[in-house]
Amino acid sequence: APPSTPNPAAADLATAVERMARVSFSNSPALSPDGKQVAFVSNRSGVPQVWIAATDGSGEPRRVGSFDDPVTGVDWSPDGRWLALAVAPGGGLNEQIHLVHPDGSGLKRITDGGQENNRLAGWSGRLLRFSSSRKDPASLDAYVYDAETGETRFVAANPGVGTLTDISRDGKRALLHRVRSRGDSNLFLVDLATGKEELLTPHEPPGTFEDGKFAPDGRTVYLIANQDADNIYFARMRLGPNGKPQRVEKLTSRDEVEVDGFELHPAGTSAMVGFNVA
Repeated sequence: APPSTPNPAAADLATAVERMARVSFSNSPALSPDGKQVAFVSNRSGVPQVWIAATDGSGEPRRVGSFDDPVTGVDWSPDGRWLALAVAPGGGLNEQIHLVHPDGSGLKRITDGGQENNRLAGWSGRLLRFSSSRKDPASLDAYVYDAETGETRFVAANPGVGTLTDISRDGKRALLHRVRSRGDSNLFLVDLATGKEELLTPHEPPGTFEDGKFAPDGRTVYLIANQDADNIYFARMRLGPNGKPQRVEKLTSRDEVEVDGFELHPAGTSAMVGFNVA
């Protein structure tokens, strides 16, 4: 029988599939405090791991640590000493949080392991914020880890999902975002010494109040909200004596466009606001 004629279309398809399979992703960028390096998660070596690259584009990225399981997120501590990593065993639930120095040394897990779920929430000074189901499998309660003392401290129980979004610079108070139901959430002010909570956003549901951040002096909270509006906007709330909330003030919004999030300048003088267009 004559030799079979190669099928150019099939060969082109196989080549295209091979190329697509080699495409890697990079996400979860976290800048070093001096802005000269960026840590990120990438699967360029197979299983998603943490890599560090120079922000000026010089040199090749280098991998930090090596886990059998995928890394899902990374956050660089403000003092530059630690990377906080979220690692997902088997690529599924029960994420665990690890710390490692940027040079790959000092690796340690700060959560309990096993069947608990944990969610990385970010740094506030030397305190790492995270949520965990270690006490109640049906809830994600709020915790902080002190990178100097190695102490983990319980902050607040959440009937469902809750996240510490910020801690004041004096380390005395925290902002807690708690989800009540889909499309309805609140912000609370928590005294870290006593655990006392102050509801900052009383409202008739539904209503969105989230992404709370303190001004440097701790007397103002910036947030995104949709109180008395159809769309989410960037806002602030001044705190009176003893943390009593004043009214929510709309700072910026756009018709039929929602605010997705914001970042404050460290001096509290300006903010970068992201709008979700279409």
